[in-house]
Amino acid sequence: MLRNAPTGWQPRRLATGDVYVDNVEGLVVDDVTGDGRRDIVLAEQHRQYQPSPSVDVLSNTGSGFRLRTYLLPGEEYSPSGGVSTGDLDGDGRKDVVATVADNRPGSRAHVLRQTSTGTLKQGQVIPLLDCPEAVAIRDMNADRRPAVVMLHGGWNVAGILLQKSDPTLSTTEQRWQLPTGTFQMQQTLALDDVDSDGRPDITVASDNAGLLLLRQVAR
Repeated sequence: MLRNAPTGWQPRRLATGDVYVDNVEGLVVDDVTGDGRRDIVLAEQHRQYQPSPSVDVLSNTGSGFRLRTYLLPGEEYSPSGGVSTGDLDGDGRKDVVATVADNRPGSRAHVLRQTSTGTLKQGQVIPLLDCPEAVAIRDMNADRRPAVVMLHGGWNVAGILLQKSDPTLSTTEQRWQLPTGTFQMQQTLALDDVDSDGRPDITVASDNAGLLLLRQVAR
C-alpha cells in the first residue's frame, strides 16, 4: 500500500496473513464491515490446502488490518473471477459480488450480503454465461437500484443483472456483444458517464480490440 501522507507517499507493507498475492484476481476498497472505515476486498483463487475460491476481507481496524476469509460454497477447484461492492438490498450496507470464471454449468456470480454485525453471509448464487471475469456495480438504468455488470472472457460479451424491487438480482442476464477480446480481468472494466448525457456507459480495455465503449442511448 502507498499511503498518502502530508510529507508524500509512504510505502507500507500490510500483514496479509494467509493471502497469497499471486492468486488475487480482483481488488476493491470499500466499507464492507459497516464501521465507517474502508476495507480491502480481494477475490482469491484456491490455496494449496483449500480448494475453494474465496472473498478475502482485510478489515480496517483503525490500527491495522485483520483478515477474514469467506469461501464460496460449492466451488471446489473453480477459478476465481472478479469482485465488486455495492448496496444491493437498500439497507445502507455494502454487499459483495464475486464471479466464478468457469465454463457452464460452473459459471456463476455469488452475492455476499453484509449483515448488521459487519460480516458477510451467502446470498444469491446466479448461473451465468461462461467465464464471467471482471465485475462492477452501478445503477445502469436510473431506477435507483444498483445493477451488476460483467465481462465474459473469451466470449466477447458484456452482461448485466438488473436489481428487482424485492430486492434481489434478476437471474436473467442481459447481454451485449463486444468485438474480439480474450481475458477480461478486473482492471479492464469501468462504469461511468463518458459522454456526459446523464447515463452511465460501459468502458472495456481489450487486449485484442483496444479500448471499447458500450454507450447507453435513450430508448
